[in-house]
Amino acid sequence: MFSALVAAASAWLVFGVLYPAPLDRLVGGREIFYILVAVDVICGPLLTTVVFDRAKGVRKLALDLGTIVLVQCAALAYGLYTVIEARPVFVAFEGDRFRVVRLPDVDTTQLDKAPPALQHFGLSGPQLIGARRRGPPTRTIR
Repeated sequence: MFSALVAAASAWLVFGVLYPAPLDRLVGGREIFYILVAVDVICGPLLTTVVFDRAKGVRKLALDLGTIVLVQCAALAYGLYTVIEARPVFVAFEGDRFRVVRLPDVDTTQLDKAPPALQHFGLSGPQLIGARRRGPPTRTIR
């Protein structure tokens, strides 16, 4: 039950904040979330079923279950860290198309050259920005 609540809270974070529709499909947010839920909801109860034995003493059983909870929390924390690090930070309009820019795509060594509004990435979802092309405009031949 607790695992399902954690999965629901994670779903809100992933799909409600970091990967709003349709970005969840475009940049792979769904796949990362499915792995996160599989680890949290399936592995926790599965490990508990494997470890649980009524013949064990209360102290030994509590230690085993506590270890499973710690492993589950560590896996959830790492999964959420991965989701946050792979999130889209900008949706840029480039002339005739939109391009999704994810956090790993940003060259952080060049951030000091960017405008101040674009130097920080919040957790409130991607920013919609416009990009100018350098050089002469492209022409369509008819």
